[in-house]
Amino acid sequence: MIAAEGCDAQLHRRVVAIMRMKQACCAVAALLYLTQLAEAQNFNQLIGFGDSATDTGWFTGATSGPHSTNVPAFDASIASAIAAGGNGHWTGPGQGNAQILAGFFGLSANAVGTPGGTNFAIGNGVDFLVPPGFFPPTATGNLFPNPLLPGTATQINNYLASVNGHANPNALYLLSSGGNDITAATAVFGPFSPAGVAYLLGEAQALANSLASLQAAGARYIIMSNYYPGPVNIPAATFYGDTILSATWRDLAAAGVRFIPADTISVFAAVEQHPAAFGITHDPHVVGPSGYACLPPTGPR
Repeated sequence: MIAAEGCDAQLHRRVVAIMRMKQACCAVAALLYLTQLAEAQNFNQLIGFGDSATDTGWFTGATSGPHSTNVPAFDASIASAIAAGGNGHWTGPGQGNAQILAGFFGLSANAVGTPGGTNFAIGNGVDFLVPPGFFPPTATGNLFPNPLLPGTATQINNYLASVNGHANPNALYLLSSGGNDITAATAVFGPFSPAGVAYLLGEAQALANSLASLQAAGARYIIMSNYYPGPVNIPAATFYGDTILSATWRDLAAAGVRFIPADTISVFAAVEQHPAAFGITHDPHVVGPSGYACLPPTGPR
C-alpha cells in the first residue's frame, strides 16, 4: 500500500481497510457476468476509467505534471515504492483488479502514461468535478490538489479524443466511480444535506452523459460496479452512496446506455463472512477500525 484514497484521517482508515479486498473483488464480480460473454466474443483491449478501485499506476512519483498528486509526501512515497520494486497503484502489492480481469482474457490493463497503457483511472478521482468550496482549492476532478487530474467523465472524453472519437468496439470498458464524490459532498456540505444531494445528482448526470458519448462512439461492453459502503455502518456515507448510485444508473437508463452491472456488494459480503476462504487473515500489526476487513463479521449483513 503506497497511499490511501483521500487526504483526511477518517478516509485514510476506511480505504486502507478495504482497498486490498477491492483488488480481487471487483474483478471477480465482473467475471461472474463475463464468463458466458467471453465464449462468444474475443476482446482485444481492456480500457479502464474511474478512481482507485480501477487505477493500476497512474501516479508515478513525479513531483509535477499530470502524473503527480501535488502532495510532496504522497509523491515521495510513490516514488520510493516504485524504486523498491513495487508499483504505483493503490491496492498493491501485486496486480490491480483491472489487471486481474484483463489477464483473464490474455490482455493487460496498465496505466496510461506507461508503455501500452490503456487504463485512464486515477485514484481519488470524482465523477466530474469537486464542488465549489472544496479544500484544497486547486482540486478539480480529483481530491488531490493537482488541477491537471481529470475526473472520470473527463477521462472518458480524453480517451475518445485520443482515438479521434472512435471507441474500440471489441474492448472491455471497466469503470468504478462515485465514492470520492461522497467524500467531497460530506467535506463541503456535511451529512444528509440537500446541497450535497444536488451536487451528487449533477455528478451522476455528468458521468452518464460521458458514458452515453462512449457508447455512441462505438463502445459495446461497459462494466459498472455498484457502490460498496464497507462493513462499518456510516449512515451518512450510505445515504450519499445510495443517492449517487441510484441516480447514475437511472441516468444511464434514461440515456439508453447498455452496461454490465458488476455486483461488488455481494462479492464483498461473501469475503467478509468467510475471509479465510479467500486467503485473508488478520494482520496483528493492524490496530483499530482499519483492521475490520480481516476480522470475523460482527453482525448481520
